[in-house]
Amino acid sequence: MDRKALKKRARGILKTHYGLLVVLFIISSIIGVENASSVHGVLTTMSNISRQQAHTLEGYSRTVLDRRFTGYGDILKYFTNGFSDDRVLNSAMDIQNKIQEGIHSGTQVISDALTDSPENLGENLKDGKDIIVDSISEIRENMADITEHISESAKNVNDERKTEYIGPVEVSTHDGVMADIVNTLTSGLIFNKIFTGIVSIIGNESWAAIIFLVMLLLLAMFIWVFIVRLFLVITRRFILEARIYKTVPIRRWLFLARTLKWFHSAWVLLVSTLVTVLWSLTIVGGIIKYYQYRMIPYILAENPAVGVREAMKLSNEMTYRHKMECFKLDLSFVGWKIIGILSLGIVDVFYVNPYIGAAMGEYYVYLRENAKKRKLLHADLLNDRYLYEKAGEEELRAAYSDSIELMENPMEQPPEQSGFGGFMSKYFGVVLFADKNEKQRCEYEQQQLKIKSVKALLDGQLYPFRLFPEYRKSLMSRIKKLPKFEFLHYTRRYSIWSMVIMFFIFCMVGWLWEVSFYLYEEGVFINRGVLNGPWLPIYGSGAILILMALYRFRHKILQEFFAIIILCGFLEYTTAWALDYLFDTKWWDYTGYFINIQGRICAEGLLLFAVGGTAVVYLMAPIIDNLLQKVRLRILAPICIVLLLAFIGDLVYSNSHPNTGHGITEYQWDWLEEIPEQSVGK
Repeated sequence: MDRKALKKRARGILKTHYGLLVVLFIISSIIGVENASSVHGVLTTMSNISRQQAHTLEGYSRTVLDRRFTGYGDILKYFTNGFSDDRVLNSAMDIQNKIQEGIHSGTQVISDALTDSPENLGENLKDGKDIIVDSISEIRENMADITEHISESAKNVNDERKTEYIGPVEVSTHDGVMADIVNTLTSGLIFNKIFTGIVSIIGNESWAAIIFLVMLLLLAMFIWVFIVRLFLVITRRFILEARIYKTVPIRRWLFLARTLKWFHSAWVLLVSTLVTVLWSLTIVGGIIKYYQYRMIPYILAENPAVGVREAMKLSNEMTYRHKMECFKLDLSFVGWKIIGILSLGIVDVFYVNPYIGAAMGEYYVYLRENAKKRKLLHADLLNDRYLYEKAGEEELRAAYSDSIELMENPMEQPPEQSGFGGFMSKYFGVVLFADKNEKQRCEYEQQQLKIKSVKALLDGQLYPFRLFPEYRKSLMSRIKKLPKFEFLHYTRRYSIWSMVIMFFIFCMVGWLWEVSFYLYEEGVFINRGVLNGPWLPIYGSGAILILMALYRFRHKILQEFFAIIILCGFLEYTTAWALDYLFDTKWWDYTGYFINIQGRICAEGLLLFAVGGTAVVYLMAPIIDNLLQKVRLRILAPICIVLLLAFIGDLVYSNSHPNTGHGITEYQWDWLEEIPEQSVGK
């Protein structure tokens, strides 16, 4: 293997697709599937985390996120270190020492017994067994100590606060989802949180809350296994396509769903990961298995239909006699890793991680070529030819004949709508009065998207997904109206009826989110929001404003994303100010959250709104509108009218009887009065 040539090709890929790869690996780091220590380094700096937390972060990165368990003792030390209690950590270290001493002493006695005279064998074996049993008894005592110390430390988990003030802007690592991510992932406080939450719920004797909490935990496990972990496969797919093609569409992250192999790939990845983790308990075995199964995400990225045994066997054969080579390739990036550490993770995030990712993609291609030459067992499963060479024009025309026909015979552009309706349609994407040409206008715009994509395919700039072997075998490729699955027309205009229904859908989704989050945090059901009904207007209003006010930005996703942040920040801040002014109380309070302004808006809230708003624009709203178009107006219109009347009635009633109470409006702070004296003079 020519390592220099491999790295040179990787740098070329990174140069061509820099923005894409950086974003992919930032997401991968944030959700914790790989390179998590890089983002944590940046967050550590931003949040002013203490040295103790930074030390804990280092242990966390070494063990879980980088999958380098070094035995039972280190696992136990990791789990206990997060409780920020020296007694807990010391008990864990004692357990590790007792495990090592007990097993060593016991096995030594047994080994001596085997070389001793036969008549003393039974007695010596009994002595060895007694030594091990005594060690286990002592371990049990230490475990009891850990349990007791955890119970005590869990009571004070939220007592420590750390906040910095910059004028009205507050940077904190205490409250909120983002602060929780920083705290839990860098200090292990997630175990305290779960422990405290369970005790709180049982103390309230709320069986409904217990059941709901269990459902949330199961949902979290499902999300981790079937969504988060699969990002490993998705990033590999992006990397492999980026090697050959100039354009890799965002919709490619759904390639597993389009081949109907989402759950299958998740299962393969889960089994191989569990095997690696179990082998990690033997220290050396974990390192070997890590390199042995390292190619599985790449194999699934190329062929998501590969079974568990085939994937593990193929990865094993591909890395046979190449593990040390791969290890040396990892070592060759040590210099960059040191620079990343010195830059507190910034260089890692914006260069090193995507660079290493591109290099490992090139290394997989190298191993794949070797597997093909050596005719390894199951090498025929690596069958995605057009990941490594571009398809000929004849093949493309055969696969995309319908789209090419549209390109060669485009429909005539229908006339634009005039008047006030035309103004709303052109600048806000809302159809107030649908005329006979509106459907034609929508079809014309959708056709233009297809034509643009087909031109990129014929120019060799885009991977021909219809030639993807697993896609051609799947049911999706045989659905008659295939273009609707390939091109989700997100630049469409929405009817006033669709807007009304979507307003209420997102109002109710927001209400369910807040109620569920509060139930998870406090173990109590609370009807969140100003109104008394099951809806939060700020979520619905935000979604509709994004669809209308940012209609002109939809063709540029990056501009749309940052515009959503600005728009939602303005909406939430002004709404909070208006509620304070009208009712002299607060329905939300971000004081203590990671980067907040007067407790009315915070960084994490805006980022969540941006992510959710982007999903609304490019995925959820088009899908909902497709479904609503199948409903007749004589059914849809009465539903909208009934919902609007109920909503208006709730507005009138809540104006004089707003929804208030514990967990809704009771905030015991004032952001100006709470500023520490030592912070004011800074």
